[in-house]
Amino acid sequence: MLKKNTCLSVAVSLALGTANLFAVPIAFAEETGQQDVEKLQKMKVTGSRISRVEMEGAEPVQVLSSEYIENTGLVAIGDVLNQLPGVGGTVQSTSVNNGSNGAATVNLRGLGAERTLVLVNGRRMVNGGTGADASVDLNMIPAAMVERIEVLKNGASSVYGSDAIGGVVNIITKQNFEGFELNAKRGTTSNSDGQVTDISMLAGASNDRGNITFSAGMTKEDEIMAGDRGFANTDLQHDGYGGQFQSGSSAPPWGYYDGKTFGPEGSDTLRDFNAPDDLYNYAPDNYLKRPAQRRYLAAQGNYLLGETSILGPVTATFEALYSNSESNYLLAAEPIFGKFSGYDPISKDNEFNNTGADIVDWRRRMVETGGRNRFFESDTGRVVLGLDGEFQNGWTWDANYNWGKTKTKQIEDGVFIKDRVSNAVGPSANGQCLDAGGNVIPGCVPMDILGNVSQEALDYATFTRQDTGFNQQQIINFNVTGDIYETDMGTIAFAAGYQNRDEQGANQPDALVVLGNASGNAESETAGGYTVDSFYGELLVPILSEVTMAEYLEAKITARMINTPHLVARRPWVTASCTNLLAI
Repeated sequence: MLKKNTCLSVAVSLALGTANLFAVPIAFAEETGQQDVEKLQKMKVTGSRISRVEMEGAEPVQVLSSEYIENTGLVAIGDVLNQLPGVGGTVQSTSVNNGSNGAATVNLRGLGAERTLVLVNGRRMVNGGTGADASVDLNMIPAAMVERIEVLKNGASSVYGSDAIGGVVNIITKQNFEGFELNAKRGTTSNSDGQVTDISMLAGASNDRGNITFSAGMTKEDEIMAGDRGFANTDLQHDGYGGQFQSGSSAPPWGYYDGKTFGPEGSDTLRDFNAPDDLYNYAPDNYLKRPAQRRYLAAQGNYLLGETSILGPVTATFEALYSNSESNYLLAAEPIFGKFSGYDPISKDNEFNNTGADIVDWRRRMVETGGRNRFFESDTGRVVLGLDGEFQNGWTWDANYNWGKTKTKQIEDGVFIKDRVSNAVGPSANGQCLDAGGNVIPGCVPMDILGNVSQEALDYATFTRQDTGFNQQQIINFNVTGDIYETDMGTIAFAAGYQNRDEQGANQPDALVVLGNASGNAESETAGGYTVDSFYGELLVPILSEVTMAEYLEAKITARMINTPHLVARRPWVTASCTNLLAI
């Protein structure tokens, strides 16, 4: 499939400064009494590509220092960010069990994690999850390398692209570190569970031309069971009038058979199913907090290559990262809802069915499997190579190549095969399953749904589910920024650049899942990719300076034109979209 999509997004913002908000530090020569202005190093602030002296800008950027992160006692960046008031909606973390995919994401302003852009040192991070994902897995970013986190709680689509509509999280790593640090911490809850162990190492060396920094670490978080907390060990439902009532599942271990049950007391005689007494409280069998383990190796550096008459002093930079993340969820054992889930009735000719009739509406919690326990593992590699310098007129430039790939796998034992379960509850005799013609079904072991399911029956009717996936990103960037003209009100500055971004991804569920022959929901393969060419510009114009009630007033105009000449996808189709904005 080949499509082409071009759009232009424009944003205009005004910034009104209060007294001393952008005050520039000034150095005084005490011996001479003369005032000399220091040449201050310019930097880029999240939300703008213009290099400037001031950390503050027109955008509402919140800065989380490494000291703040350390004081939270949290060892995962995702957990730190999810404490912020601006984070809302659905997010992924180790506190999410049901519906988790092993990743940790952030969702600014409740617009979705796919609309919160995550950067590392101002550059994009490859997405993570189960494959063909639209958001970054924060587990892949080592917390020990973090110098600060800048959080832009405002849309910045014209600066970075449409995935920054909700905001931007820019994770800045420690630059020019010298020395050696070894850190270890261990903590636990007041209930003596959920133990967390974190070990990290940071080493760096510098000379007059550059620096290299290396880091490695491991984090291990233990699980907490819902059954160990009074607020989570019961299935409570709201009654719609401000109250609660205890509920549960109609697929209990003691079974539901056409309105009958043996009941939790386990008697040998079927009786009428009575809700809520016969409902099953599945809540205690779930993780309240998932276990997780993360390992990483990271390195970064910079080196002054030399100076040319045109490009000025040229510095080469690199970043390299390998991260491994493991996690799993645990849900209560698989509930099979008979005909509602596509299974055959329990045959009246099944050797374990003594009712004398087919049981059409049967439901049972398959506790013999030990619960639905799915294991997730992700491996991420990322490499950034860059050059930057300063032209003779003072304008700065940078160019970089950014490559990243995340490979994922999911494994779950004890997943039921629907047609085999139907065989096992069908006609049987003498420990053998029979088809409609009375012939023996090879390998099939009859299943005692009304009693205890044997291990042999489970071995026949279950399989190990294995899903795979990946996300891959390749980006080429070029940027230039500088001052155009000095006015009485301040400096007119600009930034412009070009980006070529290629995104690929795929998610491949197990073949039995794709065929719809496995317990749970059927899933389809997702695979595809797209290429985006972006041209962007930014202009900063001072309007007022040092007037009554305001120190400055500036206008920032940003524009971005994107082109998607290559769009390839298969099952389901990937669609291209763009956002046109005019905001004042």
